[in-house]
Amino acid sequence: MLPAESAMKGEVILASEESPLVPAPVDVFFYVLVLAGVALMCAALVVLFRGDAAGLRRWVWAAVIVLVPIVGPAVFLLVNRSGRKAKEKIPR
Repeated sequence: MLPAESAMKGEVILASEESPLVPAPVDVFFYVLVLAGVALMCAALVVLFRGDAAGLRRWVWAAVIVLVPIVGPAVFLLVNRSGRKAKEKIPR
């Protein structure tokens, strides 16, 4: 039965039934990957705007975080973490 025929009968069509070439576990994997990317981006933006970066530097990092998914936030969080550790080692 074609998807259009089953839709006309009022049956619910799942994404994996519409596309037999893409199995359901692959769909779930990509949904989880997208959600993880959004969560990582949100976390990086919160850390950025609560931190001590100011001016143009803050906006450049925000652009990198938003425009380069997953890699941009990960790089920012790693750089920010190593920069914070370096500041803690400097005696005052």
